[in-house]
Amino acid sequence: MLVLLRLPTVDTGLHMDDIAQRAMVDGVYPAARSPWDLYTFSTGDPQEVATLKQAGALPWWSDDELRLSALRPLASVLVWVDATALNSRAAHVHSLIWWLAMLAALGWALTPILGGRWAWLAVALYGLDDAHALPLAWLANRAAILSGVFGWVALGLYVRASRGTTRLGSWWLACTTTACMAAGEYGLSALAYVGAYALVLDRRAFAVRLRAVAPVLLPIAAYLVLHRMGGFGAAYSGVYIDPASEPLAFAGALFERAPRLLIDMATGTPLLLLEGWTLAAVWGTALAVLGGGLALVRWLHPQPERRRIVVWALAGAAAAVVPVCASFLSERLTVLASVGVHILSAAVLLAALERISERRRDASTLVAVAVGAVLLFGHGWVASHSSAAKVETVQRFNEAGLALAEGMPVEDGRAPNERWVLLAAGDPMMLVYPPHLRAMAGHPRPRAWTVLCIASGPLSMKRVSPVAVEITAASGWMQTPLERFFRRRDRPLLAEQTEGFDGMRAEVTQIEDGVPKTIRFTFERPLHDPSLRFMSVGMRGVFRYPLAGIGATMPLAPGADAIAAAAGVP
Repeated sequence: MLVLLRLPTVDTGLHMDDIAQRAMVDGVYPAARSPWDLYTFSTGDPQEVATLKQAGALPWWSDDELRLSALRPLASVLVWVDATALNSRAAHVHSLIWWLAMLAALGWALTPILGGRWAWLAVALYGLDDAHALPLAWLANRAAILSGVFGWVALGLYVRASRGTTRLGSWWLACTTTACMAAGEYGLSALAYVGAYALVLDRRAFAVRLRAVAPVLLPIAAYLVLHRMGGFGAAYSGVYIDPASEPLAFAGALFERAPRLLIDMATGTPLLLLEGWTLAAVWGTALAVLGGGLALVRWLHPQPERRRIVVWALAGAAAAVVPVCASFLSERLTVLASVGVHILSAAVLLAALERISERRRDASTLVAVAVGAVLLFGHGWVASHSSAAKVETVQRFNEAGLALAEGMPVEDGRAPNERWVLLAAGDPMMLVYPPHLRAMAGHPRPRAWTVLCIASGPLSMKRVSPVAVEITAASGWMQTPLERFFRRRDRPLLAEQTEGFDGMRAEVTQIEDGVPKTIRFTFERPLHDPSLRFMSVGMRGVFRYPLAGIGATMPLAPGADAIAAAAGVP
């Protein structure tokens, strides 16, 4: 049943980072990348950033030292294999195979801790979790699944070694931990459960436990050193945070993001529904949900060992959430961390099943059955339908982005000598990927690709000279998460600040209350020059924009509705 639920992911196509990574493998990404380094989209080197801006791989407002680079060598090599040997559909099947391996590894790891029935019930709930939708639909996010495979094997090895039921020594534990971290930073979430087990459930002497966990800690330490020395991580992005270089910012993000992720894991409440909540309400709800769940299990399961197992599961979940809080909020971040809450949910369901089989008719039975029904509804029916909806949305947007790119009003014969200028994009797919999408369909690339604006709200454009236009955003520039993805708030665009590269420069000409309102774009050639092709996005697709005369002001559509319309999203 779990496989049938996930089968639609094989038809989702290429999604955002997947497109850039295929360009890297094909050798047409503006900066060369090796097969093990396909998760480095920008190293932060100013010269490389300028090259990426010129080609349109980064928008013009990106910070000159923007770094977006993840150390995921194993995941990267498998992406390279996909791009060189597999089509999109086969690559998604590849991800699905790893996902099944992850579920099998988790069941194998949990069986000696929970027992067979409890373990596989937890695995079934885990497999239904809608957090798995995006890692399966988005090939680049397979890194989380890979970390899960080796992380759960490491957990199983440690558990069996602690109980003396395996002959596999520390060497195997070190190897699986190394593979887990080689898949990426998600490995920290999986291995958090190993650390929590050593602290909560391992009954050996502390010195023995410390020696036993060393094969896990050493590869993690090596990964963190390589990550730091190799210049990986994020810098000057307003969305991603590097815990090592920005500890205070990360602490603030952790305090704000962690309880939201915990609520999502425990209840299935979409993160979007929590956006309007105060921080106090979020923390109160998170603590109430987890505390209530622990108290419920304590009441329904009087055995001390079961209660200790639930404490371990929740401690592991809490620790596993910490590393992923460096990223922007998304259900996909909980794909490994959520194991603990599914163990808790399975414990409640198990209590209900035991009481039903015993034909008990007391208050605990009624509570167990009622809560179990709610959990089955939320983590079963709701989760499966939410997963299907997310996969369908990804597929529609991928198809819409490809259709808009292929339908652009351009001529293949003139493309290599032209700069294509999209006046306003409303979606990440139209921001940096159209040239790559067209190239994959066999069309030549333009000399340069530039998107002037992705600001939200009403926009207007004024032609101020033969070579320049000004775009005014009523709600201001750099206010949306997508804009801040490429530039941090504490490094804003300033008045009279010029951001430029070969062929165009941008200059802030109006600021209100510290927020840029108007930006002038000056080109090296007259705007009517044949080598400049100005385009906009409307409800019917991309069209060539007719520039008015000098001094004329024209409304400009933000472009967001076109993607939604093409995707069939109301």
